[in-house]
Amino acid sequence: MLSNFKMIKNLPLNTLVFCGHEYSIKNLIFGISIEQDNKKMKEKLEEFIEFRKFKKACVPTTIEEELDINIFLRTNLENVKEILGESNETNALQKLRKLKDNF
Repeated sequence: MLSNFKMIKNLPLNTLVFCGHEYSIKNLIFGISIEQDNKKMKEKLEEFIEFRKFKKACVPTTIEEELDINIFLRTNLENVKEILGESNETNALQKLRKLKDNF
């Protein structure tokens, strides 16, 4: 999983990202539960809630945006590792995945 995320992070920042299912709002709620001070996640959540009121899709996004709002792409950041109580990215991602499974 981590190697896939690293590959994604190396794509050009303007690469469009499409998901197979509409789970953007749930992922943002989960991300905010972890990284509570992330203003970009909060702003994007409000935007996506408005989109869904009008049955508008929350995709595509870009790699650049995903790096700011997708908690699973942020496990390399020191503040996220600290929040998760982990010192390396692999352990942080494993813990994050377990937390999401039980969210």
